Amino acid sequence: MTVETHVDDALERAQAEQEHITEKLAALDSFQTDLREIPTIEPARSQSAYMTDGGRTTVSATLYDESTNPDYTREVRALFAEKVHPYSRKDTDNAESNLESIRAELGDEIALVLSPSTDGTFTPDIKNVIITKINQCQAELHAMERAIDTEVTSLRNVMAVFDPIVDWLAEANEDPLAQLGFDALRDRHETLAQHRHRCTQAIADRQSVIHRTTSHNAKAGISQQSLLTFLYQDFPVSHPGLSTLVLLDSTLADCQQTVRSHLVRSV
Repeated sequence: MTVETHVDDALERAQAEQEHITEKLAALDSFQTDLREIPTIEPARSQSAYMTDGGRTTVSATLYDESTNPDYTREVRALFAEKVHPYSRKDTDNAESNLESIRAELGDEIALVLSPSTDGTFTPDIKNVIITKINQCQAELHAMERAIDTEVTSLRNVMAVFDPIVDWLAEANEDPLAQLGFDALRDRHETLAQHRHRCTQAIADRQSVIHRTTSHNAKAGISQQSLLTFLYQDFPVSHPGLSTLVLLDSTLADCQQTVRSHLVRSV
C-alpha cells in the first residue's frame, strides 16, 4: 500500500534553508567587522543657520567639503558586493543587482545614500545606521533559524509516526483478510485503531507547531505559518507534514472499515 508523502522533500528544503541562513549570518558578521574599519567623513565645523518662520524656528544645515571627501560609499558597496550580495534573495543578475540587494537587506534610505548616482557621504551616523540594520537582519535570521529548527524537528516527528505505520501496513497486506479468522481480524482492527490514535495525536502536535511564533531575544519574531508559506511555496501541497498525516489517517480509516466488514461476515 502506497501513501504519498512530501515530508522527505520538505526536510531537504528546510535543511537547505538552514545552511543558507548559517552562511548569510557569517557573511553579515564579516561585513559588519570590515565595515567598522572603513573611515567616515565628519561634518564640517561650519554651519549655516537661517530663520524659516519670522524668527521663531532656526534650521541648521550641516556642510561638508565635498571636494576633499574620499568616496567611502564606494568601498561600502564593494564590501557589500563581496560579503553579502551572494546570499541576498534579491539578486537580479544585472548591473544594479548589488544596489538592489543593499535595498533589500538594509532599506531604501541606505541604498539611496550608497547609490553612486546620489554622491552620498559616509558619515558616522550613516555607519551607525548600517550597523543597526545589520543587527536587525541578524536578529531576524536567528529567529528564522530557530523556527526552521522547530520545523525540522516536527517533520522528523511526523516521519517517526509515519514510517513504522506504513511498514506495518505493507506487511499486513501480505495476508488476505479472507484468510483470517475472527480473532486475527479483531487484533488487526485494534492495531489499526491504535495507529489511528497515534496519527490523531501527531496531527494535533503538528497543528500546535504550525500556530507557534518563534522569536530571538525579543527583537525579531516569525510565525511558523509564514515560514511554511515561504519554505513550501513551490510544493504541490502547502502543508507537507500535516497533509501526510491526514492522508495516512484516512488510509487507516479505510482499512479499518474493510476489516470491520470482514469481522461482521465472520460472526
